[in-house]
Amino acid sequence: MKPSPVNIQFFFFLAILAAGCSPSGPPFPGLSTGEPLPANLVARRYVLNLPLTFYRSSQRAELVFDQDSKGGSHFAMRIAGRNPIESIRIRSYEGTAHRFADSIELRSNRCYIQGKKEWEDRLVPLEGWDCEHLIFQMVLLGSDLETLQSVPTDHTVSANWFGDFTALAMPKSTFAGQIIASLDDERVVIWGRDGGVILRDGQILEGYQMDLQGLGQTRNLPRPAGTFKVISRPGDFIIARRETRSTIEANVALTQAPKPGAGSIF
Repeated sequence: MKPSPVNIQFFFFLAILAAGCSPSGPPFPGLSTGEPLPANLVARRYVLNLPLTFYRSSQRAELVFDQDSKGGSHFAMRIAGRNPIESIRIRSYEGTAHRFADSIELRSNRCYIQGKKEWEDRLVPLEGWDCEHLIFQMVLLGSDLETLQSVPTDHTVSANWFGDFTALAMPKSTFAGQIIASLDDERVVIWGRDGGVILRDGQILEGYQMDLQGLGQTRNLPRPAGTFKVISRPGDFIIARRETRSTIEANVALTQAPKPGAGSIF
């Protein structure tokens, strides 16, 4: 049986990872491991306010955290959008997260790009590269963890090209994603990690307008902006239809937070 182009592409991607992302010796030798991230930080999803334009249209960026079974903390910083030929791309930086007295350090150890042509297509791996020299340091602003701000340090020299960026917490919820595109028939595309797993067809999402001003600028609280009904779930790209209209344009859609005592997917 002749191998499909997707399979060839996948094995080529694995070969890139094996050859280009496995430097000799342990990653980040000599750096302190700090402490695991607090649970209330891991449970939040953040919109990234980036100074760089990686994609010419529909660019959105998110920062999410999780913990492994041994209590170690991890991060995923992802940027999605359309490239010059209008294909969809996701650029991901993933690694471990370490907490210190007043900051967290994000140490990359896996970086790659995935892509597809249309919103409802399946993502395929396209490229991976060595990124164990990229460290991002972020200061925790406020006890409520609503804002994280990047800061340059001796460890972040190789990532300074990224520029200063801000992570703004989305409203607390079991899932929070950003509206990345509008389609016909009142449909929108909502992008967020694990959306296809967490959500269900027919589920109603609440829309909010978030003020994405940078650090030091006045920001308004998120404002309700209508509801959306999930109609399909191609991975992290959710197709939903507007159920109610609002005079405010939504850029974030999310599920309701669980009721007290009902538990949480986090």
